[in-house]
Amino acid sequence: MKRRLGFVSNSSSSSFMIMIARVSNEGVVRKFLESIDIEDKDYNVSIQTPDEIVSKTDKWSDVYYGDNKFSVECYRGDEVSVSEKDVHWMFDKILTVHFCNDEGDSSFLSSEWGEIDYDIDLSFLPKEQIALYEKIDKVEGVSNVSKCFGAARNG
Repeated sequence: MKRRLGFVSNSSSSSFMIMIARVSNEGVVRKFLESIDIEDKDYNVSIQTPDEIVSKTDKWSDVYYGDNKFSVECYRGDEVSVSEKDVHWMFDKILTVHFCNDEGDSSFLSSEWGEIDYDIDLSFLPKEQIALYEKIDKVEGVSNVSKCFGAARNG
């Protein structure tokens, strides 16, 4: 498991969503992202070639290649991946998503005891992220989707 060694804001609580998928039609995927108000420059969303991911992989990377798979990992240690054998290196691209929403501890306080409770459902996330999570599997040109969400301490 990788550990983030760089700067992390004061320990706080955050929801997160991570996702990875094979993309065979980048234009359709970009139009879909735009339709739900997500651009690849926002929210840590990226569409890259396999070679771009391989060349950027380092020990601090949240998006990386290793063990014959492309992966996205979040601060809690959750990982989503797509196998190298499912990606056509010459023609496919890879969609990677890593949202860390940084709501703060107060958003997760249990009303009963005042303790922090990280048990969230999808409705806790911002509407754009919910739309992405629910609809990405149905987008033409997207396959091998792996995704998860949750909440935890982010530092």
